[in-house]
Amino acid sequence: MRFKTLILVIGFFCFCVRLNAMQLEFLPQSRFFPLTFADPREIRMALLFDQQNRVNAYVGNYFSLISGTGAEEDSLAWVFGLEGAGYFAMRQSGATFPLEHTDGLIGVYAEVTQGPWRGQLRFTHVSAHLSDGISGTTPITYSREFLVGRLGFAPDKL
Repeated sequence: MRFKTLILVIGFFCFCVRLNAMQLEFLPQSRFFPLTFADPREIRMALLFDQQNRVNAYVGNYFSLISGTGAEEDSLAWVFGLEGAGYFAMRQSGATFPLEHTDGLIGVYAEVTQGPWRGQLRFTHVSAHLSDGISGTTPITYSREFLVGRLGFAPDKL
């Protein structure tokens, strides 16, 4: 037990020394990983209308809380933030749009970059409520968490 405590104290000390050498920014405006359009779990904004009088709305965004960058060129930089989204399906019934189901997700993400390398780790909770807005049916709830890691190489000059 004492050995584990000693390792934790030394690790925390090294982290604080490394953090002291970095420039911290609260509520930064950028992320290192660009949005990937092929990932179905990627948060996006959209309003879709289909042929069966249904409307689907996707509303969400990433919100960076804190970032740190080193003073040297190509030094390690990181960002930590929150992500959230809501997915809503409605059907047109006369002049109203009753809600058929709603899905939501909330999570945290951390991204790092050094030189041309980028990494991302996301932990997300997703919750779906199927047929909540349809009377006479039993609602179906679905709740899961997932962890996604990405690694990317993005050279400045090809």
